[in-house]
Amino acid sequence: SIEQNIVPTLAFLQEAFDLTPAALRARVLKLPALLNYSIAKRYQPRIDQCLQAGAPVRDALDKICYKDADWQKRLHRYDTFL
Repeated sequence: SIEQNIVPTLAFLQEAFDLTPAALRARVLKLPALLNYSIAKRYQPRIDQCLQAGAPVRDALDKICYKDADWQKRLHRYDTFL
């Protein structure tokens, strides 16, 4: 439902990625699939991985569509410890 899924996802995206309402709207209009990804299973783990690797947290949003293997390759550019 909208109240259980979309509203919390929008709030999370705005806060986690420090987006203005206009910037959030533009991103969702450009890529509506942003609303389909799980906060707990997709967004938060990738944010945590960015922080661990020293990558910009915004990468977790900009590259959210990457498959896991491609995401890991992206992170290896920042951190040789992963």
